[in-house]
Formats: sequence, C-alpha cells, structure tokens
Amino acid sequence: MDRLPSGRVGLMQKSKSDSLVEQIRVWADTDYEWDRENILDGITDLKFLANQQWNEQEKAQRELDKRPTLTDNRLIQPVKQVINDLRQARPSITVAGIGGKSDRKVAEIYAGLLREIHRKSRASWVYAMAAGHAAACGIGNFRILHDYTDSDSFEQEVKLQLIPYPFSVLWDADAREPDRSDAKRVLIFKIMTRARFEEEYPDAKPDSFDTSIGSLTQARFQWARGDSIIVAEGFWKEPSKR
Repeated sequence: MDRLPSGRVGLMQKSKSDSLVEQIRVWADTDYEWDRENILDGITDLKFLANQQWNEQEKAQRELDKRPTLTDNRLIQPVKQVINDLRQARPSITVAGIGGKSDRKVAEIYAGLLREIHRKSRASWVYAMAAGHAAACGIGNFRILHDYTDSDSFEQEVKLQLIPYPFSVLWDADAREPDRSDAKRVLIFKIMTRARFEEEYPDAKPDSFDTSIGSLTQARFQWARGDSIIVAEGFWKEPSKR
C-alpha cells in the first residue's frame, strides 16, 4: 500500500508526537473493535492447536472431581499439510512482457530480480508460514521491506519478512477486500524489552506522555508494561489532487 506519509510510533516525546500517538490510539480502538470477535476466536483456535482445549474453569472442576481432561488434537496434521504443500509448490511472481522484444527483455530482467529477492528472503518459507497462520487461526500476515545492504552503502534491497504473531496487525476497519488491498491504514505492533527500546530509540521516552485517558486502547495495548514496551508502526494513505 502507499506509504505517504508513514511513521513508526513508539512512546516518543510528547511535544513532537502527542497528536500522532492520539491518532494511533483512535485507529487502534476502531480497528480492534471491528475485528475483535475474529481476533478472540483466532486466539482460541491457536490455543486449541497447542492442545489447550479445556478452559481453566472446566479443567479445574474436572481435576477436583478427579476426572481426566483428555485431548485429541486432529488439527496439527491439516495445518502442516497446508504449510508443506506451499513449501513444495514454491509460489513465485511471474513477469510478462507486452509488446516488442525490448519489453520481453525488461520482463526477463525484472523476473531475475524477483527471483533473487525471493531467494534471499526465503520467500517460500515466508509464504508457507503466513498461510499456515491463516489455516490455523484465520489470520496470516507478511510484509515487504527495503533496507540498506550494509552500513556503508547507499544501495537498498527489497526483502520479504514474516510477521510471526498474526494478531499484532490491525487493518483498517473499513477495508472489505480479502487481501485488504483497499485499506487506507494498517498498524503493526511489536513488543520489545526496555533495554532494546532504549538502544533503538535513544531519543524517545516511554513515559513522556499522559496515558491517563480512559481509552479502550489503553487496556489492550499498554505501551509500557513492566520491562517490555509495545512499539507501533503506522502506515496510512493521504488523498491528494494532481
């Protein structure tokens, strides 16, 4: 999706990003509420897949009654089948030239670049794991990034990256396409230790703005929690006339 403008939002200095952080909170509230039931069901699905098929109350009561809490997990094999089939199929992007010989040559160049991007990114694994998440809990995400090849270079390379926790992505509540291609915003959350946060964002202060507002987001995405901090990346589209 278009990324103009885009911003990585953690707990930055209030004077510079207070309004932006507030906007992120509003978006997170809206988008989470819209997809909340789906997310909660997905979490239950993952627990079920991990053999946590009894809720705590039922499990405690059965243990009190000295009754067994048996599990018969028939979900692991179908999910593994989806992942293995995709890894063997090795999905790829096909580039087709339309027109004369020059177009075909350009298509061949782009196809070669795409093959190299897929190879370096272990794309077959990324696709398979994202599809595995979708099979397991109905939600799977991966992302396309670009970064400098090394610290001394001005050259950048494109790479694919799996988002390991599917529920850490909140899509625009108004998006209706299955692949969210019509979304106007997306938020990506990740948890890091306070030490790592201070290393990556030395000028940011995790407690530099007021979190006393009674927003729904505050309960779900506690920005500072013990020794860990949640950092949010926000990408959104801004319409412009031209």
